[in-house]
Amino acid sequence: MAMLDASPFQEWVRAFDGYERAKRRWDAAGATGNRALIDYLRPELEGASRDLDVAIKTLNKQVR
Repeated sequence: MAMLDASPFQEWVRAFDGYERAKRRWDAAGATGNRALIDYLRPELEGASRDLDVAIKTLNKQVR
């Protein structure tokens, strides 16, 4: 039986959790209407989105 490399799955979970956390913060900041807070959180959301995209691409390449 072949061994399964779980690292792509673990990386996706980590990236998804990071994106979900950043998205919740972004949504909450939007509800406050505080432009400074929204601008402060924008790089976090953008970075988390990039990380999730990379994790998805890596997962799709390695696990098919």
